[in-house]
Amino acid sequence: MNNIFSRLQDKTPTPLSSAPSNHPAPITSIFSLRTILWAIIHCAFYFTQQLAELLAPLFLIVGIGWSFLPHTLQELGQKLASAEPQASHLAEPLSHIIPSEITISHYTLTPHGLIVDGLLLMLLAAIGATVSALAAREL
Repeated sequence: MNNIFSRLQDKTPTPLSSAPSNHPAPITSIFSLRTILWAIIHCAFYFTQQLAELLAPLFLIVGIGWSFLPHTLQELGQKLASAEPQASHLAEPLSHIIPSEITISHYTLTPHGLIVDGLLLMLLAAIGATVSALAAREL
């Protein structure tokens, strides 16, 4: 038993240079701050990319459909009126069923505006993918 205690008492202290430090090295904290910053940027641009990829096709399809529908209904009404002269009173309001613009809380939606918004969202998704890939490379 004495042999064990003598070994514990003979243990030499560790040198000061190899002792654990309570303060992280400045380079390590800069790298961790940089990693956190790039992770936030990556998250923000990836979220923006996902949102833009979700909404862009919706805006494009609705805008294109909305722009073609009045023309299609007008031609349908003209063919209906030419095929059946008595149905001309039914064909007249067909071209005016679909509005050319909708105003919601001081924001006017038009078919052309939805198409442009869809294309801009596609551009935003491409920019988001590029910045997200760059941020992922920096991580």
